[in-house]
Amino acid sequence: MGYINDKFREDEVREYDIPNYGKEKFYVGTIDREKDIRLHEYRNGPVYEPSNEFDFIFDYKGHVIFVCLVQSIIANTVNWYLKSLEIPSNAAVHRDEVIKELRAAVKTHGYKGYKEKLVLVNKNISVKVWF
Repeated sequence: MGYINDKFREDEVREYDIPNYGKEKFYVGTIDREKDIRLHEYRNGPVYEPSNEFDFIFDYKGHVIFVCLVQSIIANTVNWYLKSLEIPSNAAVHRDEVIKELRAAVKTHGYKGYKEKLVLVNKNISVKVWF
């Protein structure tokens, strides 16, 4: 089936405790239902100003991984770069597999941005993941 951007069924909704943010439930996001992997964007930038940094939770089969990605938009291409990836030391996961799945999820997640960039929504947009 692969990744899709979708509303979650009631049994797919999970609550996360996000440091310096609080507890949060996500009802929509990027999901691969067969693999039990979800990507949730929860903050844009380290402060309350527009930024090209986006904070995500990457729920990898129940392991909560905090990710910071940087977005760059050039012409009709949205480029994503990995700034940080926090895999818990007690998570029984392989970093290479996490990165592979994160790339696929981010490619499906696609474009996020502010009003001044919404002109891109009406054009053909490509998404490139550079990590």
